[in-house]
Amino acid sequence: MAGKMLSGRESLSLQRVGKLFKREMLQECAALSMILIVAFLVLSIVSYDPADVPGAVWPLNEQPSNLGGRIGAISVHLGYTFLGVGTYLLVGVFGVYASLIFFRRKAADWPVRLIGTTMLVITFAALFGDSYADSGIMPSRGGVIGTTIFGMLNANFGMTGTYLVLAFTTLLSFLLATDVLFYPIIRDLLHPLGNENEISGPLEMPVISEPIMPGEEEEKTESKSWFKKLLGKGGDDDTSEDEDDEGLDFDPDPTLIPTSEASPAPEPEKQGARRPAVKRPTPAAEPASPEEWEEALANYSLPDVAMLNVAKKKDSANARAEMQRAAEIIRQTFAAFRLDVRVSDYTRGPTVTTYEMEIPPDVMINKITRYKDNLALNLRVSTVRMVTTAGKSTIGVEVPNHTRDMVGFREILESPELEEARKKMELPMAFGKDALGQTIVRDLANMPHLLVGGATGQGKSVFENVMLASLLMCCTPYQLRLVMVDPKQVEFTPYQDVPHLLAPVIDDSRRAVSVFEWVVEEMERRYTLLKNTGVRKISEFNELSERELNKRLKEKDIDPDEVPNQLPYIVCIVDELADMMLVAADTKVDELIARIAAKARAAGIHLILVTQSPRSDVLTGLIKANIPARVSLRVNTGTESRIVLDQTGAEDLLGKGDLLMVMPGEPKALRAQSAYIADDELNRMLDNLRAQLKPNYVIDPNNLAEPGQSGGGGSVGELDPDFIRAVDEVMSAGRGSASFLRTAMGLGHTRATRIIIQMEKCNILGPSRGSKEREILISFEEWEARKNSGDPSGRGGVYDSMAA
Repeated sequence: MAGKMLSGRESLSLQRVGKLFKREMLQECAALSMILIVAFLVLSIVSYDPADVPGAVWPLNEQPSNLGGRIGAISVHLGYTFLGVGTYLLVGVFGVYASLIFFRRKAADWPVRLIGTTMLVITFAALFGDSYADSGIMPSRGGVIGTTIFGMLNANFGMTGTYLVLAFTTLLSFLLATDVLFYPIIRDLLHPLGNENEISGPLEMPVISEPIMPGEEEEKTESKSWFKKLLGKGGDDDTSEDEDDEGLDFDPDPTLIPTSEASPAPEPEKQGARRPAVKRPTPAAEPASPEEWEEALANYSLPDVAMLNVAKKKDSANARAEMQRAAEIIRQTFAAFRLDVRVSDYTRGPTVTTYEMEIPPDVMINKITRYKDNLALNLRVSTVRMVTTAGKSTIGVEVPNHTRDMVGFREILESPELEEARKKMELPMAFGKDALGQTIVRDLANMPHLLVGGATGQGKSVFENVMLASLLMCCTPYQLRLVMVDPKQVEFTPYQDVPHLLAPVIDDSRRAVSVFEWVVEEMERRYTLLKNTGVRKISEFNELSERELNKRLKEKDIDPDEVPNQLPYIVCIVDELADMMLVAADTKVDELIARIAAKARAAGIHLILVTQSPRSDVLTGLIKANIPARVSLRVNTGTESRIVLDQTGAEDLLGKGDLLMVMPGEPKALRAQSAYIADDELNRMLDNLRAQLKPNYVIDPNNLAEPGQSGGGGSVGELDPDFIRAVDEVMSAGRGSASFLRTAMGLGHTRATRIIIQMEKCNILGPSRGSKEREILISFEEWEARKNSGDPSGRGGVYDSMAA
């Protein structure tokens, strides 16, 4: 089946590489051509002589002295004639755009930038429209265009009014061309860093008469980074260096990492609450045949990030002062308890600001952390988290921002971290930004499975969409296939008929178990294939050339036509694990999940398990043992946090996408803010995928057998080894419920529920009656007769071996 699903790797890869190569070559050629033109014009300007231009002066030089020849001289002459000194600015701007293209800098809103640049060149020429050249190089300093515009303005506004209009137009066109704001520049010139209030020496704990809210967003256009916008970099790439001034209580110019060009966080209800109903996309009329699917896949291209929303900028000029005041409150709070601490640095992230706090060597850490509630009270915030950082001798104090910043999904996709991840990772998956404002991208292939927990309304659905959307934006259906289980029947509705799906979205938990049985079989098939080809993991198999693969298969007497050239990664995501565990309790679904988690990594099969009920009977030790990667959004209790993360802390999160993540190989839990993808941009992206390619379903859930069976759904399957003992307990006590069996026999919730369901199917107990005990349908004598007959199920001796 896998062979039918995936073949033709070489042809598809060549076409994809050809497309990428063509695009890169065109961009490279355009940039080099523009740079060559700029160099040509500069040389022509430097060596310009009017006598090289026919008709400009007399006599004409027989041999042009211009380094650009006759063409160069004529080009410069035309520029001088129409723009005057504006020619120099035009060549300079042309050079800047050539550099942007060469270094692959993306210019946002390029039509606006182009209009602004054109206005700037013309206005610059008009500024010199009233002055004439003192040499014979150019007719006038403003050229024909500048002189004409200046004359028209002078006739209507007078000389002073003309220069005021031109000054305003110059500033406006500069703003449109560069996106530079003048206010931060003027502010920092009037208030240089050296004049900022410095905090030094011991202070008495003052009575704070007004709230200290250290949360205003940092100014995106600091004076030290404004000039980078001229190169299209914006403020996102600016990270000021750490300074170490021993004479201060804390660094007066601490590290400020801009959170992004992002708008304020959406209203809290939008990111954390349940997402509104989404219109179900119109399904494809018919799934594509394997041949049609592979043919269409050759023309498949990854979605363009331009279809996603651009986050708005936010101005927050008082962020530095607010954070300095908060740093002083931290120092004063501990001074009141006679603890000499020093805030050496602070960094603003999207959700919290982290203050680096130095403590004396003779002070124990737990003596500091015990005062976090007092600190939260003085800072007037809901909670404060204290963490130690590997590689630093400081304690990080995470203080919630007064105004949280939304982390846009497009911003994550355009980050350098994700660009680098596309080159190095097999399954790059975006999370958001950490407490320091750094983009978080991890490789699902290395996790290799992920467990996500969180209470209802804390941003879990948005986080799922961010993970899935990042996979779909980075991987083609040739590289990745999905199995999506949605017991709630609403979360994964938008993904229906996406070409990456191996099967339609599964909304029946019992059918989901059958699909997991298929996944286990696929895992075993893949391991057999890896063994026969002499490789240890899927990435090594996919790197084999077609010639080498055929050679190894023939050595094992295997027909190469029956083996795919490339195996895709398979990601199975379950939206609500607790529901599937409960409904399919009699199918040993936890054992299937545990088996996949234990050995599916090398076969390229990965799990993402999500639950809003992080209880020990749902996230059993059997499941958690092989899923080291954990993410927890806010939960209700510290116990639930320990179940998900094996540590407390998630109960103190702020909600709305605020999360803690524990990854293999990382020593401590990392705090992060989930990215946000709106319904409209998610639907645009998924519509783009569906428009390119119809789904090619390999799994038909309707044709799969019932879980654990080869026949109908009325079978009870293999009885639990303690089934007879459990019925004895029920008959003796006259009570039939899972909670009773857990108490009487010391069983777990899942196993006790499974036995109760088996009793119902064996007509020993009646159906569930809500909070009441189930009705016992047979007498004690009838049960004894069943046991003695060797058929405890009452189904005709099928389970004789169980009665022995």
